[in-house]
Amino acid sequence: MSDVRATVPKKKELQIRYCLAGNVELAPKTSISWKSRDSKRRLIEKDRAMLRTCSGGEGMKIVGVIQKGVGQGALFTRLDWVMEQFEKAMGAKPFPGTLNVRVCDEDVDKIDAFFAVMDFQIIPIDADYCSASLKKVWVNGILGAAVFPSSEVHVHGKEIIEIMSAYSFKEALHLHDGDRVILSDPHENCEGERK
Repeated sequence: MSDVRATVPKKKELQIRYCLAGNVELAPKTSISWKSRDSKRRLIEKDRAMLRTCSGGEGMKIVGVIQKGVGQGALFTRLDWVMEQFEKAMGAKPFPGTLNVRVCDEDVDKIDAFFAVMDFQIIPIDADYCSASLKKVWVNGILGAAVFPSSEVHVHGKEIIEIMSAYSFKEALHLHDGDRVILSDPHENCEGERK
């Protein structure tokens, strides 16, 4: 497995941390260009504080590659009722858009086990929309929630995971389409057991 850090460029502004193989590592400084930089910075720092800092165990991880989406995630994440329910479950309003991760071939067989237990649902207030189940995940150590809409509107195959977060993963970690990321379960302890 290649090292995720190799894909992150060196010139950045805000120092953040990310989790790789169970250890907390320093990432290069990253530039954030949101309207409210201080609130986003505090949110990232809060996630950093929640990161497990163990150095021994191996919980389940899935490796994938970022790919360009079809643009529907941005529409979904801007709906008032989606923002409200996401904020209630995750503690912050969602960034407008989702990160699409194509699971690497060698990890596709882990998808069902990894996403067997969901953390919360987003229930529509309008009959024109469908509900979605979400599971909290770390993406290179930043907390997000994988989104699984009902099957009648799901536009991707099983190997594409859409992830919502309070901020842009690409900006926060200075990632691009084609970069590898590691998804890990925030509910697992250092020995891979569910908390």
